[in-house]
Amino acid sequence: MKRILSLLLTLALLLPCLAACESGDTPSASGGTTTSKPAQNADHEEAVEADYSDFEMPEETDSLTVYGYSFISNALSHAVEIFRSLYPDVKVDYQLLSQDEYDTRIRAEIPAGRGPDVLLGDVAVLPDIYKTMSTGVFTDLGGFMAKDEEYNPDDYYDSVMKGGVLFGCQYLLPVTFGVNCVMTTQELLDENGISTDSLHTWEGFRSACETFHTNHPRARLFAHDAPQYYYTIAFLNDRGLRMIDYEKNAVSFDENQFRQMIDLCRLYCNPTVPTDSLYGVEHEDIHNGECFLINGFSSIYKIFYTSELMRYDYGETPRIIGVPNEQDGITAEIKYYAAVPGGSANKLNAWRFIKILLTDELQYGLKNGDETVHFFNQGGGGSPVRKESFLKAVEEHASFYSLSTEEDREAFCQLAEEVTDAQMTPTIIAKYVTQYMGSYITSKDGSNYDKVFAKLKSTLELYKDE
Repeated sequence: MKRILSLLLTLALLLPCLAACESGDTPSASGGTTTSKPAQNADHEEAVEADYSDFEMPEETDSLTVYGYSFISNALSHAVEIFRSLYPDVKVDYQLLSQDEYDTRIRAEIPAGRGPDVLLGDVAVLPDIYKTMSTGVFTDLGGFMAKDEEYNPDDYYDSVMKGGVLFGCQYLLPVTFGVNCVMTTQELLDENGISTDSLHTWEGFRSACETFHTNHPRARLFAHDAPQYYYTIAFLNDRGLRMIDYEKNAVSFDENQFRQMIDLCRLYCNPTVPTDSLYGVEHEDIHNGECFLINGFSSIYKIFYTSELMRYDYGETPRIIGVPNEQDGITAEIKYYAAVPGGSANKLNAWRFIKILLTDELQYGLKNGDETVHFFNQGGGGSPVRKESFLKAVEEHASFYSLSTEEDREAFCQLAEEVTDAQMTPTIIAKYVTQYMGSYITSKDGSNYDKVFAKLKSTLELYKDE
């Protein structure tokens, strides 16, 4: 009798899921359904194209709640002003919080189906954005994008925008991104017998790093990376390694390439990056052969500033290079993203607000006399996902420096066009990689790789199922 009751209870729990699968819908955290099947699972490798033909825009409401914190307050404040002018009948509750309060409230409220109607965040707001997405707590914005005639997907970098897709659903919309690129000089490449074309593949990139180390055994690989990380964080970001595939619910990455990457970190682990290493003078280290590559380009401004210094101080020719990912493409880094929690009662207003964040006025900036007020694409905010805004920002920053060339601009813009994927390296994944692989990187004989790698995989397996 107990077995029969147990089976009946199990069947009752499974019936809603079976019905959803048969109808092609996926249960969501808000109690409703999305209109697309999962993009992948363990048995089906092909992505399923989402069908939004039956999607209808939510009803009008008179409220909108937005949280903000200092780093994004200028952008959000201006977006709120525009929204209020466009929709005067909507009451906007804009709450400016401290960074700690913002993170604490988001991490507590979003999983509970509460919080703001629009979440604007970066990689640090949630420890693992993909794990959060996989729970279905965010609204699929694909229907809004498909049915809103004001939204034109051709206005944005498609490969970057797809970085917010999971299970075929557009849970996140990237707002800004970083082109994961590094810089060296043609003179340094020639000196070490390295061709620029060879750097377009992971095998060629890895070989070039090994060649430089042979010729400069005391030099660093990247200009910047905290000594305790031994370049692992830089590689995880630049190569776009997610480590966990939540669509398949599996730890999944190219283990051979991962070993090659970690071996490069081991090769360069000594000397470490000097603690007094300064940003803005990395071109001196390149000129002196103290490092192979300048990294950390989180803004368009930094690219052309460094290019100018290369030419002005030393008369050398900068080369902007994309770091190859597992498929020899380029993985961009999502800097800021927007999402709508599934529990939001004001989804239409949230979508309208996100559209404002994607306009040229927010993406590029606002003219104020002879200067431009940049809301996102400055400092570590990344580059606009809107193509028009990206190109305008490149032109503005490049033109500011007299020694910047058309070749520099074309090279950087071409990298943006060649992006094949976009992601954010979850902070907790980076923590596990540095925690376990660090003991191998710094080991005397390197005989412990299999042991620590097995621990890393085991930890990732346990983590994904938490």
